[in-house]
Amino acid sequence: MGDKIDKGKLSDREFRDLLAELDLEWQGDMTTAEVKKAYRKLAMKYHPDKNQDDETAAEKFKRVHYAYKMLTDPSFRVRDLTETKNNLDVNINWIISFEQAFFGGHFLIHVVSKLPDVEQKEKVFGKDNWEVTVDTEPIMIEIQPGSFNPQPQVYKDRGMGIGEVKGNLIVNIQVKPHKMFTMKDSTTPQSILSVPLKRMLEGCRESVLTLYGIKDVIVPPGTQPGDELRIKNCGVNKQSYHAVVIGMPIYPSKQELNDKWNGKKIKCDFKLQEEYNKEMEEFENTFVSLGGLGGGDFWNMPEWRPGQ
Repeated sequence: MGDKIDKGKLSDREFRDLLAELDLEWQGDMTTAEVKKAYRKLAMKYHPDKNQDDETAAEKFKRVHYAYKMLTDPSFRVRDLTETKNNLDVNINWIISFEQAFFGGHFLIHVVSKLPDVEQKEKVFGKDNWEVTVDTEPIMIEIQPGSFNPQPQVYKDRGMGIGEVKGNLIVNIQVKPHKMFTMKDSTTPQSILSVPLKRMLEGCRESVLTLYGIKDVIVPPGTQPGDELRIKNCGVNKQSYHAVVIGMPIYPSKQELNDKWNGKKIKCDFKLQEEYNKEMEEFENTFVSLGGLGGGDFWNMPEWRPGQ
C-alpha cells in the first residue's frame, strides 16, 4: 500500500496543487504508492525521448517530476523550501546621514518592495498562480552611535511570503559622506581648519565647527600645516575628541597673479587698479617668511597640503 504522505510544512493549497500536477485529488490519506503510480504514468507520457519536438511536453515532464519529489522526498522538500525562502528575501539599501551614524538613534522606515514577476515566480516556484505577499509594516531600526561601517540588519520573516514560507528583510545601511567631517577612527571625527600663515606663526584663537556646535581652539605660535589640535569631549558619546588638522588657504603664485592681470588695462580703471594692488600686497605679506616663494611654489615643496 505504501507509506502515508506527510505534507509537513506544505499548506493545504500547496499540497493540492502538487497532487493536481499528477492528476490526483486529495481524498484523505494519500500513500507514496498512489503518488508513484501516477508519476510513472505521466512520466512515460511526457518523457522528452518520446516528445522530442514538443516543448510543452518537456515542461510538463519537469513539473511532474518536481511534484513527485516534493510529495515523496522530505529531504528534497527541505532543500526546495530553503531555496524558496532565500528567493523570498527582500534586500533594501538605506542611506543615513553622517550625523545619524555619529549620534545613533531609533529610526522608523517604511519598506516598499516590488513583487516578483510571473516569469520569476515560475522559475522559483514552478507555478504562476502562487499568492505572493509582502510585509509592509514599518520597521524600527536601531543605529548605535559611531556606526560608520554598519553590518546589514536582518529581520526574520519580514520579506516576501508564499503560503507559510517567508523570506527575510535585509537592510543594507550606507553612510552619506559629509562635506566637512571625516572619521579619524571609530570614535574620533576630524576636520580641516584653514589658518592664514601670519596667524599660524604668531598664534591665535580660532572657532571650529564640531558635531556638538562651535568650539574655540588655541593655535599655538609656530604651528605648521598638518599639525593636529584636539577639542576634548567632542567624539562619539563625548568620550573622545575632535581632531582639528591645520591647513592653509591656497593662494595663487606670483606667476598666476601676473597671468590673471596680464592684458587688463589696470591704469585706466581705478577699481581694477585698487584690486590689483590689494592682491599684490596680500601676496607679499603672506609669503615674506617663505623667502619670497609664491603659493603655487609653496605647495610644490614636500609639505602637507589640505585634502591630501
